[in-house]
Amino acid sequence: MQEIEVKILEIDVGAVRKTLLGLSAKKILDDQLSYVILDDKEQSLFKEKKLLRVRKSKSEAHLCFKSKAKKGKLREAEETEVKIDNYEDTIKILKELGFITKHKGKKHRESYKLGKVRYEIDTMPGIPTFLEIEADNEKDLIQGIKKVGFKLEDVTTMNGHDIIEHYRNHKKAKND
Repeated sequence: MQEIEVKILEIDVGAVRKTLLGLSAKKILDDQLSYVILDDKEQSLFKEKKLLRVRKSKSEAHLCFKSKAKKGKLREAEETEVKIDNYEDTIKILKELGFITKHKGKKHRESYKLGKVRYEIDTMPGIPTFLEIEADNEKDLIQGIKKVGFKLEDVTTMNGHDIIEHYRNHKKAKND
């Protein structure tokens, strides 16, 4: 499936939540997510800007592969995701196939759906909360950005890894 998304860093969570609920967005998730990002020993996926991830919430788990994103004013990538029955066994199988754990993490996610647009409020340890806005096409995404009071100038096409590195480097520069 084609995925078009952007992120907005350091949001006012209360204000974004209030705006979404005021627009009658439907809350579809409020959960702690655990995830593992895997790669081969040569880090081929990372070098090619691809992603292999296994993620779980309280109620379900998924295996996801994302192709290299095309970046312009929006981030566009092909994403293939399947629901899996067993998070740990899926990771075990991938490791038996030669993949290694590149990164493990947890985040709290609140997800809302408004029309054809999905809004994810993500909170990760040590990183200011950010908003991910996702749609199937550019028109819906741009409208979705504006509906919650942001402009294209407010968005970034950074992926999760980029955001972690951004704040790690920001913190390091602050301490130097």
